[in-house]
Amino acid sequence: MKSENFGRQLHLFRQQTFNSQTQKPLTQQQFGEFLGRDLGDGGFSGAAVSDWERNKSKIDADHRLVLLSLIKVLKQYGGVKSLIEANVLLESGNYRSLNQQERLAIFPEELSEQPSSNITQASNFHFFLESIHVLSPSELQQMFLAAKKGPPPPYPRFLVALLRKSFSQITSTHVFKAILWVWICFFAYLLTLPSLDWHSVTGENPLQAVGLYVVGSLILPLFVGAMTSTDNNSFWKEQDFPNSVVLRLYVHQGAFVGFHVGYFFIFLFSFLSSILELQPTVFIDLVKTIFPIAVAYVGAQLVPYNLWLAYKRLNLHDGGIFFFFSLLGPIWGMFFLEFYKILTSQLMGTITLLIAMTIVIWLQMRKDHIK
Repeated sequence: MKSENFGRQLHLFRQQTFNSQTQKPLTQQQFGEFLGRDLGDGGFSGAAVSDWERNKSKIDADHRLVLLSLIKVLKQYGGVKSLIEANVLLESGNYRSLNQQERLAIFPEELSEQPSSNITQASNFHFFLESIHVLSPSELQQMFLAAKKGPPPPYPRFLVALLRKSFSQITSTHVFKAILWVWICFFAYLLTLPSLDWHSVTGENPLQAVGLYVVGSLILPLFVGAMTSTDNNSFWKEQDFPNSVVLRLYVHQGAFVGFHVGYFFIFLFSFLSSILELQPTVFIDLVKTIFPIAVAYVGAQLVPYNLWLAYKRLNLHDGGIFFFFSLLGPIWGMFFLEFYKILTSQLMGTITLLIAMTIVIWLQMRKDHIK
């Protein structure tokens, strides 16, 4: 269990501390006393700290001040050297990572050294990693620290631990979800690939290819949104609405936005490929199929999160206008059928598609930078 790693991590970080008076790491007794000084009470005995390190007892998650004092003492004496290491320790015990206020109180120097835009980009990346259930940066840091406890080089031990950790997280639920994703990609292949085949959309009757695309543009983002889980996401739990209707609506909105951004990018690629007379391959067809689905999933994760970053809330008044993306497929289908003879000419087609791509990406940029 992940929580059983807390004692081992606490012991590891305590051993990295340095007491200038004794020229040695803090003992368990000293560590408990320093916790008491920070908390302003009697502190903890060496036996209590020993029980924590041996996982004989566990700090209650409601005793947040104890956990914060633990991080402060470890930081003060050099055991914890960065925000990432602090979160490594907390997450190893299934405790919540440091929030913004706590980070400012304990690690103000790290946050002051980073431009706010970099902090937002980093938080987006960490949020996305957690959302897709891969190892977080803090978990990777934890594994690397453990790998360093041995003769150099640590990288072989790190790679073995990484593979073991990755395979140990695979469950029947993950396999089932993977199969569902395969089905989604299969339907994407059937519904969107014909409209990305330039011979199909430039033939005598492109209605079938465009009709399949319209159907796909309406149902595929819904599938992606349904596959985008928020109920187990610690961030949304912390905000007290992991399954709120508004959050789920914005998840689906993000899936529609991402799907169309990805689709139009691939559509432009297909058009340029036809101009250059590049022959399609199985690999290229797979990329054409998967890319819009992948971008839709990214959009489903990040659109509601970016709205929350901008407004510190989720309200339909803030980004509701972008639900028009759910109808962009039928609109584009009717537009293409009306003007496909112009669109299929090299000059006018290139200009029109570039304009369409510019508009779609500009709308997405505007959405991402709403203040």
